[in-house]
Amino acid sequence: MWFTFRLCRASRVPYLLGVPAGFGLLTVAFAIEALTALALPNIPSLGQSLLLAFLLTQTYAFLFLAFTYARRTRLRLIGQSNGAVIASGAILTVVLVGTIFAAGFPTGSDMVPVDSQLLARLVMIFAILYLVYETGRNWSLTRKASEGFICIAYVFFLFEQVGFVMVLASLGAAATFLGYEGRVLGLLILNAILYIGVKPGDFITALKRIGLEAPAH
Repeated sequence: MWFTFRLCRASRVPYLLGVPAGFGLLTVAFAIEALTALALPNIPSLGQSLLLAFLLTQTYAFLFLAFTYARRTRLRLIGQSNGAVIASGAILTVVLVGTIFAAGFPTGSDMVPVDSQLLARLVMIFAILYLVYETGRNWSLTRKASEGFICIAYVFFLFEQVGFVMVLASLGAAATFLGYEGRVLGLLILNAILYIGVKPGDFITALKRIGLEAPAH
């Protein structure tokens, strides 16, 4: 997060700060998830709130990244509208919280309702699919910059979400493994392409490596 913040600040392009904001929210989300694992067995009500916060924060993270890519490549309506970013976050929060209150928490439940979790996961899947599309359509440039690893990283994040959707469907340990393995590999690749061989302050190379030098739509 801090590395991308310094690079995007050096570029002097304000909306590119959506990249470190997205990665920063991912960091916060994973920290919340760790706290959730500790809280659920001991304080169920706190665990519920933390799980909701984790889902919202991770979803916001991928939406920040998706809207930043859309803004960079001048995708019509979405990429040129600041209101779309605010509206999407507000609508997601209202709908997600609304589905939770509509479903209610059964006595003794320590989980956010499955339908609410599925909604958040599906939003993330669509956001990540867009990220895969944007980095994939610019394959010749991303491959030249980093062998196309940024596209592969987002594919692994897609595997993460698919894995956790499978977990919601009670498909066993293999689904959990797919979810966490996708997350770990995605993060490893992201860190590698942003750190290895990138000189301090060289934001051009970093932007190319994460696929933000794509031609406009």
